[in-house]
Amino acid sequence: MNAPVRDAVTFQSQPCVKTQRGDTFASIVASFAKEGHRRVLRVLSYALTLADADGWNAFSIAAARHLSDEERACMALSILRTLPTDDAEKVADAVLGGAGMPITILGTTMEQAAFWADRASPNEKDAYCLATFNAMQKNRQAAFRAHVLGGVV
Repeated sequence: MNAPVRDAVTFQSQPCVKTQRGDTFASIVASFAKEGHRRVLRVLSYALTLADADGWNAFSIAAARHLSDEERACMALSILRTLPTDDAEKVADAVLGGAGMPITILGTTMEQAAFWADRASPNEKDAYCLATFNAMQKNRQAAFRAHVLGGVV
């Protein structure tokens, strides 16, 4: 085990150690934190306590103002990893937006559908596939099933 990992494991398994002045390790580290980081942590604490849209909006503003792009990206990635896959996809869809509804502008309808499918979120693909299949006439549904199953009906 390398030294930083060993130190982190040791730190996590030990009770909070106090210095001769009575400071904890956490308070010593906090004293070296950047002012912007302390502000973001304070607003995060408010957002968690308030648990409403205004609190989270204030946190977003504070994070955008005081954290670098890399710091915000690392936070987002760390938090998304804690969610079940379906929930993480929903959060990502809410932030990034999906491809929207498919439209035919250039090329054939099939080319445009393939272009759209390359950009659509998994939820969009599922929704449009199911809705389209359900809207098909029965004979076209059977032909589609045969195509998907390789001729097995």
